[in-house]
Amino acid sequence: MKVLIVLSTALLAAAAASESSQHHDFHRELEGVAIKCGEKLGKTEADLKKLLDEQHDQKHLVETSDVPKNMLACILRSYKVFDSDDKFVGEALATLLYELFGDRMPKDKRSKLVETLMAKCGGKGNSSEPAAERAKNMFNCLADNNEDAMEDAMVDE
Repeated sequence: MKVLIVLSTALLAAAAASESSQHHDFHRELEGVAIKCGEKLGKTEADLKKLLDEQHDQKHLVETSDVPKNMLACILRSYKVFDSDDKFVGEALATLLYELFGDRMPKDKRSKLVETLMAKCGGKGNSSEPAAERAKNMFNCLADNNEDAMEDAMVDE
């Protein structure tokens, strides 16, 4: 199941893993969500390992099928980023990002990071495209902007 931890983390554009218990607990929860989403999509652990192998070392979501973006959309639904009607809930994405970065940085820096990422990528959730396509577009935007946003957040004002 370690594969699912890595897959979930990659799908949500996490940075390096933290050793804090809060961050570890969140990733354990995320693993469970990923397993449930894989089951909903009719995927086995072998299928998810193959998906992870396809995503390995890729900055953007690799689409060899609809599975990666559908998996990501399912995970985001589980965290209420998409509601039951697949409408985007920006506050839920902000909360998810805040949790994803755990306590690897001071709260004020983490808040600044999330604010920057939301400003750049939150709008990707509001298009008229299907939820899976919006999930992919948000993921790719977060991947494109994560490093710069992290550097900006760490600058003292």
